[in-house]
Amino acid sequence: KEVTLLGQNIDAYGRDMVPKRTFAQLLEFLNANIPKKMRLRYVTSHPRYFSDRVIDAVANLDKVCECFHVPFQAGDDEVLRQMRRGYTFDSYMRIIDKIRAKSPDSAICGDVIVGFPGETEEAFQKTLEIMENVKFDNLNTFAYSPRPNTEAALFENQIPEDVKADRLQRVQALATKHGLERSQRYLDRTVEVLVEDANPRNPQNQVMGR
Repeated sequence: KEVTLLGQNIDAYGRDMVPKRTFAQLLEFLNANIPKKMRLRYVTSHPRYFSDRVIDAVANLDKVCECFHVPFQAGDDEVLRQMRRGYTFDSYMRIIDKIRAKSPDSAICGDVIVGFPGETEEAFQKTLEIMENVKFDNLNTFAYSPRPNTEAALFENQIPEDVKADRLQRVQALATKHGLERSQRYLDRTVEVLVEDANPRNPQNQVMGR
């Protein structure tokens, strides 16, 4: 079985407790107390609150899946500032470098938004640069759409829909390419998987899992 711990900013766990706790401590506690054949997964980490202790926990705890979901949303520092994300291109890449150093076989997943107001072609190229540097195992891709009662919806420099569609197609194509490349590392390896169901396209001979 697999349990997924879900939070929009799961790394903030425990900050309101007395005494304070950390998300890494929660992972350590659960790893020590859940059944042997159960594993843990979590989403989502906010780069601004991400800690080295979480990397250590994922790298060292045997029941925690070696997977990091760290959304970056955009590669350009000015776009990130307008989004109020609280980090930069360089600080995000430092997180990735630490993950690769301590847990090199871990999957790295992310989220990206293209076409945020004010995103120039040059700014968009920074998004592609992050993707080339990281080579995400899986990337959730979105085109920006205005939301009622948000500041960004009132910005004057909205991006035309055709430009957003083009950029979305480009990031999706690159994300697919990287995902396939990353999957190649499992060739000729034996790993433990969680079987979830029969493949509806070939239920007699194939199963689906992760």
